[in-house]
Amino acid sequence: TDLFFEHRDGPEQFSMERWHQNRGYMSGTPAPHTLGLTRSPRGDLPLELFGGKEYGRGAAILHQLRLELGDDVFRKGIQRYVREYEDAAVTSEDFRQAMEREAGTDLKWFFDQWVYGAGYPALNVKYEFIENYALTEAEEHHPTVRMTIEQTQPAGGGQTDTFRITIPVRIGVAPPGADASEVFRLAVRRRRQVIDV
Repeated sequence: TDLFFEHRDGPEQFSMERWHQNRGYMSGTPAPHTLGLTRSPRGDLPLELFGGKEYGRGAAILHQLRLELGDDVFRKGIQRYVREYEDAAVTSEDFRQAMEREAGTDLKWFFDQWVYGAGYPALNVKYEFIENYALTEAEEHHPTVRMTIEQTQPAGGGQTDTFRITIPVRIGVAPPGADASEVFRLAVRRRRQVIDV
């Protein structure tokens, strides 16, 4: 339903709704590393199944998968999953395999981290503007934004100390009536990472 509301109300409203849903989950689980959760011997059972947070967490995981794959592949993957498993009992692994077939890439790391793991990344983000003097005279001058992203969440209870995550970042402000400012997708893969945008 979130995608419908994004279509109806626009990306800004959608982002605010996602923010509220994520905050609700995080405030209900302020210290996931203390949950004492351990993976099942099978390794394919989601850890955070109870306590009223499974829907908010599930929605957040789906939206993160959408960020990782891109809108087109994500939508086609969902369509494939529904088509291939119509009227069937399914597991998270069935969903993973359908999405992998559509994306043409291994998503085991994603499911291990987000579906079968617990918790969420806690990020400390700093930025600074770096002057870029390497441009030719014909090019428009734009300073580079250097972002330092540090993951601060502790490991434990099923939560990893380093999440692999793609983060959308909007740089700049669009004036009223203009197109939205540019959104970049930052691929965070380490505990501390410096990225120039």
